[in-house]
Amino acid sequence: MSPQPTPAQAAYVAGIIDGEGHISLSRDKARYRLRLAVKSTCEELATWLATVANVGTVRVYRDKRQTKVGTRQVIHEWRVFTQQARVVLELVLPHLIVKREQARLAIEYQGLTPGDRLALGKEYFDRLKWHNGRQTQLRAAGEAPADP
Repeated sequence: MSPQPTPAQAAYVAGIIDGEGHISLSRDKARYRLRLAVKSTCEELATWLATVANVGTVRVYRDKRQTKVGTRQVIHEWRVFTQQARVVLELVLPHLIVKREQARLAIEYQGLTPGDRLALGKEYFDRLKWHNGRQTQLRAAGEAPADP
């Protein structure tokens, strides 16, 4: 992330990632690659994230699901991969609450040597998947995550 966002901007980005973001490893043949994404129906938000972070791209597409009135919403997705995602996550980590452990695991994974990432990719993939699933369970049960 260069130039550096202000501390207030970093905290705001962290809040957006906590609420609307997704941290994962995506599989590409035998390799896994770090992926940070925020989906929104608000174009301005996705564009702002890309501008403030100075990394990533905004992908625009129609949601597969239909709304109650039978239309498909336009989604604006800010996506950041691999080392750029690590830099963003390192910057916002102190401000994260909900996705702190996922961010920590993602930063750790991306910091491994390429050989270790190849050898340990499945393990980190499973750990991140477990944490993402646990968040879904907590939301369904109406439980808020504990403060760090």
